[in-house]
Amino acid sequence: MAKDTAKKHWKSNEERLKFFQFTSLAILAVDVLVAVLFSNSGVTWGWTFMLAFWAGQYYITLRLLYFCGQPTFHETSGELIDCIDLKDPEQLGVYSYAQDLLWVCWVVETLSLYSWWGLVLYAPVPMVVTYKAWSMLLSPMISRFFSSGRPSAGQDDKSAAEADPRTRLQRRREELRARKGKS
Repeated sequence: MAKDTAKKHWKSNEERLKFFQFTSLAILAVDVLVAVLFSNSGVTWGWTFMLAFWAGQYYITLRLLYFCGQPTFHETSGELIDCIDLKDPEQLGVYSYAQDLLWVCWVVETLSLYSWWGLVLYAPVPMVVTYKAWSMLLSPMISRFFSSGRPSAGQDDKSAAEADPRTRLQRRREELRARKGKS
């Protein structure tokens, strides 16, 4: 049963990666045609840089997804063990952002053919990357670094409560008895 699911995932991953490759190459080809045919000054350094930028992003993203979607085989028998589904973001984890990046790049590159203002839509990508890096990686590391030597106030209260085996009600009764004894 698990092998059948892994085989289905493997085949669907291959189809999905072929779709990603075809779409990326088609958009790059249209971009080159527009640069050659409709640009007044021909292919400039700006066009060359943009084409290299998009092609580099596509290559890195597709390679990452290719390695994520590879099946796992048994070392000795060569039998298929497992293969994650590239369509399921829960199985991909952080790598699901690679697919999101592909979709954003396709849209932005297509819109930038009509106007350079299409690149404005690409601005949220570095912002999201910065936010995710801060919230998932940097903030926890910094907070652990600065709080490693001393426990916080909440931890002191917990340790004091754990050290006292009496319940809250018992402590409250003893406090009331102590007050009555003083008056």
